[in-house]
Amino acid sequence: MDDIDMFYDDEELECYLIRIGFVFIFFWLRQLPHTRRIVHPFRDVGSSFVQLMLEGHPRNCMDLLRMDRHTYMTLCTTLRTRNLLEDAREISLEEQVAIFLLTIGRNGHNRATQNTLQHSGQTISKYVSLVLRALCILGRDFIRRRPNIELPSSIRRSERFFPYFQDCLGAIDGTHVPAWVTTSDQARFCNRKGVISQNVMAIVGFDTRFQYVLAGWEGSATDSRVLYNALDHPTDSFVVPEGKYYLADGGYPNIVGLLTPYRGHRYHMSEFSAPGPRTPRTQEELFNHRHSSLQNVVERTFGMLKGRFPILKCKFTIH
Repeated sequence: MDDIDMFYDDEELECYLIRIGFVFIFFWLRQLPHTRRIVHPFRDVGSSFVQLMLEGHPRNCMDLLRMDRHTYMTLCTTLRTRNLLEDAREISLEEQVAIFLLTIGRNGHNRATQNTLQHSGQTISKYVSLVLRALCILGRDFIRRRPNIELPSSIRRSERFFPYFQDCLGAIDGTHVPAWVTTSDQARFCNRKGVISQNVMAIVGFDTRFQYVLAGWEGSATDSRVLYNALDHPTDSFVVPEGKYYLADGGYPNIVGLLTPYRGHRYHMSEFSAPGPRTPRTQEELFNHRHSSLQNVVERTFGMLKGRFPILKCKFTIH
């Protein structure tokens, strides 16, 4: 019997030799001595970091976590007593909260927090999400209007505001917080400045405390649309006590429970400091000037919040 050639042509022989070469290299590499280096070998760095921060200079806690030691420990105790968080096998509740605060307080990237606390990226993301969910639940008890709220001294002792605004409880406004959404939703969340964001409505008292917050609306939504959703919200609706009202700017409707400025007249404080007459010239401008002086408490509160937690200012733009 004639010998049968194993290969029909040179191309098939070449492919066969290449396969043999890959198999040889694979087994050769397996025989080479190698040691795996652990990325985060120091397992106790996170707990030591929290301990040194609490026992060190008070400024360290404020600089890193954006709150003082007493506030930080009170927050951890509250989360523990309400069973919203618990100690993990290797990470204490205090360290979990520190991971979250390091991330939002300094707009820290995941890799930077990994190297600081010597945990994997999956661990950092896990506890940021867990603490965030716990704080959202806790916020239902803290972000609300206090019962029998007294008239603020800034109004009661001012001839400019009393008795004209004696029934005013605070101010309402919206702010845009950057959001990360899927490509299909970017058009809806793109605001007029070209930034992907969500329109967050908040109500703030004259003591700069939040009384109501509604988040999640796309950046293209108007303030009035977000307001009407808050009034009709099925689970957490915004209710104005009878006989009381809140101050709002021209972007909101002048309905029962809201007091808006006169349209077509100077309103913002910057308009009264621009070149020209610096004092109100008409009754409408006088009302708008005093209205704006009180209503900007919500803008100042937004500014303090974003200054304390810079992650609220991180922009995501469309390229």
